[in-house]
Amino acid sequence: MRKHITLPRLSKKLPGGLLTEEETKKCFDYLEPTTDSLRVHKLGDAVLLRDRVVFEVLYSTAMWREEVKKIRPGDIDFDNGLVIIEGKDGKDRVVPVGKKCIVAFRRYLSESRPFMAAADCIELFVTRWGYGMGDYPIRQS
Repeated sequence: MRKHITLPRLSKKLPGGLLTEEETKKCFDYLEPTTDSLRVHKLGDAVLLRDRVVFEVLYSTAMWREEVKKIRPGDIDFDNGLVIIEGKDGKDRVVPVGKKCIVAFRRYLSESRPFMAAADCIELFVTRWGYGMGDYPIRQS
Protein backbone atom coordinates (compact mmCIF):
# COMPACT_ATOMS: atom_id res chain seq x y z
CA MET A 1 0.00 0.00 0.00
CA ARG A 2 1.33 3.42 -0.98
CA LYS A 3 1.17 6.35 1.35
CA HIS A 4 0.76 9.82 0.01
CA ILE A 5 3.70 12.03 0.72
CA THR A 6 3.03 15.70 1.01
CA LEU A 7 5.84 17.76 -0.43
CA PRO A 8 6.60 21.14 1.04
CA ARG A 9 5.40 24.07 -1.03
CA LEU A 10 8.08 26.07 -2.71
CA SER A 11 7.92 29.77 -2.17
CA LYS A 12 7.13 31.75 -5.29
CA LYS A 13 8.47 34.94 -3.76
CA LEU A 14 11.82 36.29 -4.82
CA PRO A 15 14.45 36.71 -2.12
CA GLY A 16 14.29 39.94 -0.16
CA GLY A 17 16.55 42.86 -0.94
CA LEU A 18 15.97 42.89 -4.70
CA LEU A 19 15.21 46.19 -6.34
CA THR A 20 11.88 46.68 -7.99
CA GLU A 21 11.76 47.75 -11.64
CA GLU A 22 10.94 51.31 -10.53
CA GLU A 23 13.82 51.41 -8.01
CA THR A 24 16.23 50.11 -10.67
CA LYS A 25 15.08 52.80 -13.11
CA LYS A 26 15.58 55.48 -10.42
CA CYS A 27 19.15 54.26 -9.84
CA PHE A 28 19.97 54.35 -13.54
CA ASP A 29 18.31 57.77 -13.93
CA TYR A 30 20.33 59.16 -11.03
CA LEU A 31 23.59 57.78 -12.36
CA GLU A 32 22.87 58.27 -16.08
CA PRO A 33 24.85 61.49 -16.67
CA THR A 34 28.05 59.59 -16.02
CA THR A 35 27.65 57.48 -19.12
CA ASP A 36 27.67 60.29 -21.65
CA SER A 37 28.39 63.81 -20.55
CA LEU A 38 30.32 63.65 -17.28
CA ARG A 39 34.03 64.41 -17.51
CA VAL A 40 36.21 63.58 -14.54
CA HIS A 41 37.76 66.82 -13.30
CA LYS A 42 37.48 66.29 -9.56
CA LEU A 43 37.20 63.54 -6.98
CA GLY A 44 33.40 63.74 -6.80
CA ASP A 45 33.15 63.09 -10.55
CA ALA A 46 35.47 60.08 -10.26
CA VAL A 47 33.41 58.62 -7.41
CA LEU A 48 30.15 59.13 -9.33
CA LEU A 49 31.56 57.38 -12.38
CA ARG A 50 32.83 54.52 -10.20
CA ASP A 51 29.41 54.14 -8.61
CA ARG A 52 27.72 54.04 -12.01
CA VAL A 53 30.08 51.33 -13.22
CA VAL A 54 29.66 49.28 -10.02
CA PHE A 55 25.88 49.49 -10.41
CA GLU A 56 26.13 48.51 -14.08
CA VAL A 57 28.26 45.47 -13.16
CA LEU A 58 25.94 44.40 -10.34
CA TYR A 59 22.85 44.84 -12.51
CA SER A 60 24.13 43.21 -15.69
CA THR A 61 26.01 40.26 -14.18
CA ALA A 62 24.18 39.45 -10.93
CA MET A 63 27.56 39.17 -9.21
CA TRP A 64 27.63 39.38 -5.44
CA ARG A 65 28.86 42.66 -3.94
CA GLU A 66 31.89 40.93 -2.44
CA GLU A 67 32.79 39.47 -5.84
CA VAL A 68 32.66 42.90 -7.47
CA LYS A 69 34.99 44.33 -4.83
CA LYS A 70 37.61 41.64 -5.63
CA ILE A 71 37.81 42.29 -9.40
CA ARG A 72 41.25 43.36 -10.64
CA PRO A 73 41.86 45.15 -13.94
CA GLY A 74 43.57 42.04 -15.34
CA ASP A 75 40.46 39.94 -14.64
CA ILE A 76 38.57 41.60 -17.49
CA ASP A 77 38.72 40.06 -20.95
CA PHE A 78 37.62 43.04 -23.05
CA ASP A 79 37.74 41.17 -26.37
CA ASN A 80 35.44 38.35 -25.31
CA GLY A 81 33.27 40.25 -22.80
CA LEU A 82 34.20 38.14 -19.79
CA VAL A 83 35.26 38.74 -16.20
CA ILE A 84 37.05 36.14 -14.11
CA ILE A 85 35.99 36.42 -10.50
CA GLU A 86 36.98 34.65 -7.34
CA GLY A 87 33.93 32.89 -6.01
CA LYS A 88 33.30 30.90 -2.90
CA ASP A 89 36.14 28.79 -1.53
CA GLY A 90 38.64 30.62 -3.74
CA LYS A 91 37.30 28.99 -6.89
CA ASP A 92 37.42 31.14 -10.00
CA ARG A 93 34.44 31.44 -12.31
CA VAL A 94 33.93 33.22 -15.59
CA VAL A 95 31.07 35.71 -15.88
CA PRO A 96 29.92 37.12 -19.24
CA VAL A 97 29.37 40.87 -19.41
CA GLY A 98 27.59 42.87 -22.08
CA LYS A 99 29.01 45.51 -24.40
CA LYS A 100 27.59 48.34 -22.28
CA CYS A 101 29.42 46.98 -19.25
CA ILE A 102 32.69 46.63 -21.20
CA VAL A 103 32.37 50.26 -22.34
CA ALA A 104 31.76 51.27 -18.72
CA PHE A 105 34.84 49.31 -17.56
CA ARG A 106 37.01 51.00 -20.21
CA ARG A 107 35.75 54.45 -19.28
CA TYR A 108 36.29 53.85 -15.57
CA LEU A 109 39.82 52.52 -16.19
CA SER A 110 40.79 55.45 -18.40
CA GLU A 111 39.12 58.34 -16.58
CA SER A 112 38.11 57.60 -13.02
CA ARG A 113 40.46 54.98 -11.59
CA PRO A 114 43.69 56.85 -12.49
CA PHE A 115 42.26 59.90 -10.72
CA MET A 116 41.65 57.94 -7.49
CA ALA A 117 43.87 54.84 -7.29
CA ALA A 118 47.07 54.67 -5.29
CA ALA A 119 50.10 53.43 -7.23
CA ASP A 120 50.18 50.09 -5.40
CA CYS A 121 46.43 49.37 -5.53
CA ILE A 122 45.60 46.14 -7.39
CA GLU A 123 41.79 46.11 -7.16
CA LEU A 124 39.67 47.53 -9.97
CA PHE A 125 37.26 49.51 -7.83
CA VAL A 126 38.83 51.87 -5.34
CA THR A 127 37.62 54.15 -2.59
CA ARG A 128 38.09 57.90 -2.62
CA TRP A 129 41.23 57.26 -0.55
CA GLY A 130 42.82 55.29 -3.37
CA TYR A 131 42.71 51.69 -2.17
CA GLY A 132 40.57 48.62 -2.82
CA MET A 133 37.09 48.62 -1.41
CA GLY A 134 37.94 45.87 1.13
CA ASP A 135 35.67 46.54 4.09
CA TYR A 136 34.18 49.59 2.35
CA PRO A 137 30.58 48.54 1.74
CA ILE A 138 28.74 48.66 -1.54
CA ARG A 139 25.39 49.62 -0.11
CA GLN A 140 21.80 50.00 -1.06
CA SER A 141 20.92 53.67 -0.98
